[in-house]
Amino acid sequence: MVLSTCPDETFDTKLNVYAGPCDALTCIAGNDDANGDVLCSTVTFNSTAGQAYYVLLQGYNGQTGAFTLSLTCPSCGI
Repeated sequence: MVLSTCPDETFDTKLNVYAGPCDALTCIAGNDDANGDVLCSTVTFNSTAGQAYYVLLQGYNGQTGAFTLSLTCPSCGI
């Protein structure tokens, strides 16, 4: 799975993906500044059918703004 705020960010985003029970979440992927020098973020992770994933999208240093979060599955075969 690929989650991304690129290319339409209006502020410096950070993305984290978590899995597991709510009282013991584990971070499985994270990104701040995709490709190094841009303000958007992209994370790629392997998903498992039936597993819940939690996405935290936040602004670097408390920044806020409008965003678009896209989800693609390059190898889903649907």
